[in-house]
Amino acid sequence: MKLKPFLIIIASAIALTSCMKPVINPDGSINIDKNTGNDGVTTPLSSADSYQPITKGSTWTYAVALTGQNYSTTGTMTGERTIINGKTYYNIAATATLQGAASGTSYFYSSQHVYSNRGTSIVANVTVEMPYLIDTVAVGRTWTAQVNDSGIINGTQGRFVGTMIERNIAKTVAGKPYTNVMHTQIDLQYNVQGTFQSFGTYDYYIAKGVGVIELDASAFGMTVSNEVLTSYSIK
Repeated sequence: MKLKPFLIIIASAIALTSCMKPVINPDGSINIDKNTGNDGVTTPLSSADSYQPITKGSTWTYAVALTGQNYSTTGTMTGERTIINGKTYYNIAATATLQGAASGTSYFYSSQHVYSNRGTSIVANVTVEMPYLIDTVAVGRTWTAQVNDSGIINGTQGRFVGTMIERNIAKTVAGKPYTNVMHTQIDLQYNVQGTFQSFGTYDYYIAKGVGVIELDASAFGMTVSNEVLTSYSIK
């Protein structure tokens, strides 16, 4: 079976409230336990303290370059919540200038410093859930999570391995300077004949009080997509 890396449906804008428990291994790496059950809704951080504000009506607009196509996508926090498999998510509505791209509703959450998003992949057309930031881990530390509730995509086991690349850096995106930026890299891996192999990487840049300001995706050493924040409004 020939596997293809996939991209999430939206520009990874919002991460919200649910139940993901990080478990620290003896070597310092982290496993994320996607336990089920109604976790309720924890009290979110204030917008200024969070790496993803969640206030209703907040918006983020991204310029997207994807496999030769250029368009923009806007995510809006609706204030609504959805329970999936006993876990509480917040909803973000997405619209795009390119028909069929990054439109619809995605689901996002965070708990115990873990920020994640849940949506439908563009290529594989399956649900995936990516923990793209644990804001307390040191540079070089890693975390691992299965790709979705079942851990399977098209009959093949998959996982995400995240690494903290840089902490609290300054970065300019689309001409705007940001501070307190976290840089993480998420490695998408499939189990091929008993060995996990990399099929794509996602470099996230997340600014405190703003959210994701840039996302770069690569597959087999080639850039697949680039998404940069061009405007935002935090309510």
